[in-house]
Amino acid sequence: RRSRNNSGGGSQAIKEVLSAAGGEMKTSELHQVLTERGLDTSNLSQTLSYLKRQEHVVSPARAVYRLA
Repeated sequence: RRSRNNSGGGSQAIKEVLSAAGGEMKTSELHQVLTERGLDTSNLSQTLSYLKRQEHVVSPARAVYRLA
């Protein structure tokens, strides 16, 4: 059985992209950057929700994210 905290790879990549951006990013921009890196983005919204619940990212507006 996989642990509930198995989104580490995607979560880490999202945090790295947001950190490199130095500010806010739209979901569409995150999707583009992650796709360019060859990463699977099929669960992007779920991973962002997970990161919000864990208080790693905040969403100051709809479909906009930044590191907490």
